[in-house]
Amino acid sequence: VAWGSSLSSEEISRLKPSQKHNHLPGWDSLNNKATLGEVARTHSSRGSSLADNVPLTFVLPQHADELLAHHRRGGGPYIVKPVGGTRGKGIRLMTEVSDAFLKERRRLVVQQYIMNPHLLQGRKYDLRLYVAVTSSDPLRLYIHEQGYGRFCSEEYDLSRPQDLHITNSNFQKFHELYALSGSSSRTRPAGNKWHIDIIRREWEREGNRGVWERIKTAITKVFIMFKVLLKFSSRGVAASQSSCFSLFGIDVLLDDQLKPWLLELNSLPSTGTSSPLDIEVKTSVINDLLHLLGLV
Repeated sequence: VAWGSSLSSEEISRLKPSQKHNHLPGWDSLNNKATLGEVARTHSSRGSSLADNVPLTFVLPQHADELLAHHRRGGGPYIVKPVGGTRGKGIRLMTEVSDAFLKERRRLVVQQYIMNPHLLQGRKYDLRLYVAVTSSDPLRLYIHEQGYGRFCSEEYDLSRPQDLHITNSNFQKFHELYALSGSSSRTRPAGNKWHIDIIRREWEREGNRGVWERIKTAITKVFIMFKVLLKFSSRGVAASQSSCFSLFGIDVLLDDQLKPWLLELNSLPSTGTSSPLDIEVKTSVINDLLHLLGLV
């Protein structure tokens, strides 16, 4: 298995049947935060429902006028992300769209902030889930049953600074109440990360059934939305697709109506571990992926 930087088309064409590479040709474009928003906007403009689970997104500087118009109609607040940012770097909340901000002419993704998140124990959370894609034509994807929720350290309170409610661990780890899960136990919630099994039981305890199926449908719709782009990107190396695969980390937020919102796709999700929960989930994901690929 060649795991790491993308190989060239020529290198991929030389792979033997027993050799695998963790980048489907052309799919690295999905790691760019702007791509999801741009493709979703295209589908929305055509009346497609495939983009219904992607928050309204503006990519600057090209959508600066549209963002300003949306803000003047009462839109916002927004979450701002650098196009190529990772690990929470440069993420911030924005309530006002100023002329000075728009004149900076930087490549940024500005996404409608979901103000009404679903809460557990009064706290906002999002989900990190994993999807393996083994072919783009035909599209073949597998959604892993494991994952985890990333929780804010404080209860959700709109009167408090909104930065406190960014679920990214790189923000929360500086909070005095932040705590990694000390155990991978699936029987009780602990710390700022919960196993997906605990979260699913909490949904059912509240009488919310069918949430997991809705999430899987939303993820599938987004990958179908990308299918034309991905098919075009991998043209010319289709014969080598059987040697390639991609593993995606998907960030999902639920609103208070239990509607899933896909915030981000990461084609190079971290496989590092900082807690027993990380070890359990990520080991399972990688182990199952290698078996899925037929590697002994």
